[in-house]
Amino acid sequence: MKRKIETETNIVVTGAVAASSYEAPFFNLISPHTIRRLAIRKTVGGKKYGSVQWRQGINDAEYVRDRWNHFIEHVLEFADSGNEKDDNIGAMLWALDALSEIERLAPKAFKYVVGISNLFGKSATKFHKKEMAARKAVASEPRVKRKYTRRAKKR
Repeated sequence: MKRKIETETNIVVTGAVAASSYEAPFFNLISPHTIRRLAIRKTVGGKKYGSVQWRQGINDAEYVRDRWNHFIEHVLEFADSGNEKDDNIGAMLWALDALSEIERLAPKAFKYVVGISNLFGKSATKFHKKEMAARKAVASEPRVKRKYTRRAKKR
């Protein structure tokens, strides 16, 4: 939500020279622990994979589906064993941040993935036909043959 400060009418007089508005998001209600936990998860991933590596596939619905399913895996893992094996809450924060960015930057890919569960009847049939045609097209593409060579044995 973009603020239009010059046209706001819900100004609260604080007694100070500056005025305040109720329309601003309450960033002060976000726990510093939560921000730190997300930052730690992003730091570990950034060092391991690169800082923007995860953004490379956000226009690809299959990649978005993998991010969505990975998020659900961490939710289920947390429900089963908390954070015993991994920082599942940190992973969920990372995934929610990523999914929020995907929704903002690639809404069609996001809607394609999340919207599948709402399909039924004719819309499900239409989706299924389109999905199967796409799979058939990929399967009919010529495959690149790789040339494998054996290494000479050392004597």
